[in-house]
Amino acid sequence: MTAVEWLEEKLFKSSTDDFVDNINKWFLQAKKMEKQQIMEAYNERGYKYESFDDLPEEYYNNTYKK
Repeated sequence: MTAVEWLEEKLFKSSTDDFVDNINKWFLQAKKMEKQQIMEAYNERGYKYESFDDLPEEYYNNTYKK
């Protein structure tokens, strides 16, 4: 499940009170999941094809934290 799919499930299956109480927490969790998924994809593809010299964390920060 992708981070967006996970967040979508949380948003559409929550009650109004649950939504209000947790929306910020869910977005932070989804961002964390997305980062993890990107780094895992880097590990699977980046090292295999040796197209990146950075470690996964550095790749993520250099690519998405600008």
